[in-house]
Amino acid sequence: MQSASDPSNLTRGAFRYFPVLPGRLEFAIELRRALLEARPRVVAVELPSSLEDAYLRAVERLPQFTVILKR
Repeated sequence: MQSASDPSNLTRGAFRYFPVLPGRLEFAIELRRALLEARPRVVAVELPSSLEDAYLRAVERLPQFTVILKR
């Protein structure tokens, strides 16, 4: 079992980190495999800061969204 101080251990408390390299299929395959195995309830994704303005504009619009449910 790896200790928390081991740099190759990517689990910190309740969090597990997955390093990725954008545009590399090998990372996507391994991440998908790990997610399907662990079935986490929540997944957080780091978003590029270059799109910060677009994210902020989208968040400002959130109260304007309407949800329509078909029964």
